[in-house]
Amino acid sequence: MSIWGNGSLTNLDGISDITTIGGELYIGSNNNLTNCCGIKHLLSDSGAIGGSIYINDNPSECSSEYEILDAECGSTNILNKPFGKMDFSIQPNPTSGLMEISFSKNVKAAIEVKEITGKSLIRRSTEKNQVTLNLSRLPNGLYLVSIQTGGNVVTKKVVLQK
Repeated sequence: MSIWGNGSLTNLDGISDITTIGGELYIGSNNNLTNCCGIKHLLSDSGAIGGSIYINDNPSECSSEYEILDAECGSTNILNKPFGKMDFSIQPNPTSGLMEISFSKNVKAAIEVKEITGKSLIRRSTEKNQVTLNLSRLPNGLYLVSIQTGGNVVTKKVVLQK
């Protein structure tokens, strides 16, 4: 697997579901990559990567295997889990375009829709308990929806199927 020279990549959350890599892992020269928590589980498992590991020329916290293993990932890489004490839902999923995010109460939140590579596509903020996003201009596929409130970030997967 090679993740090399992608200037718009900021995190590796999109590959957090991968459990093994049959060959080598290359992650380098990604100038804006600041969150590598999405691969920490692979680096922690000695049998998960079948070849050599090359991680270099990324910003701090993502510039070596050891920095990634030492990184504090906390709640920034939680998939499909409750949002601290605040629950929310994303409906429908899969969606054909319109998607509704509902919180249990009014909340000040930043919402971001990203490609699986981490590239940001849509950004919204809200102080309400419900937000509707229109994904219909995007191609069919798997997207990540990140919701941030205070210091917590939760990322959920959404399938767009028109």
